[in-house]
Amino acid sequence: MNPLLFEKQKNGFEHAKKGALSIRSLNHVSFSVPEPVKTGRFFCDILGFRVVRRPNFNFDGIWLYSYGIQIHLIQGTALERPGTLKPNTDHISFQADDLSSIQNKLDALDIPYLCEFHEAEKLLQLFFKEPHSGIMIEICNCEVFPVEYIDEL
Repeated sequence: MNPLLFEKQKNGFEHAKKGALSIRSLNHVSFSVPEPVKTGRFFCDILGFRVVRRPNFNFDGIWLYSYGIQIHLIQGTALERPGTLKPNTDHISFQADDLSSIQNKLDALDIPYLCEFHEAEKLLQLFFKEPHSGIMIEICNCEVFPVEYIDEL
């Protein structure tokens, strides 16, 4: 394989595909949820987000911020999500350094989770759900599996 096709991920946008839109970063992820306050409380209490001001839209919702991103929770019907923890379905992922302390906290809070360990890559993933909307959350040590550009689609 051509070694020029491999490139380690670096900070910044200089690695975007040439000719693509010139965006800077991810700003927010948005979810339709039946109870934005309850879902927001989970994101704040469990994941450390904080509520931030949002424009006076003509629909209800709340905005959360932490870790350099916003999560927008919009009052509405949640997407149909599987009742079980299935890593191969939609989810939002966060990196963490100490996954054993996160497991301990999830255990203490009686939050069911699925633990996946990929031995070859030393990749550990914890999957759990926000109970009011079913949004699946992953917490991982993903830095052990760096992004490598391998080919064009």
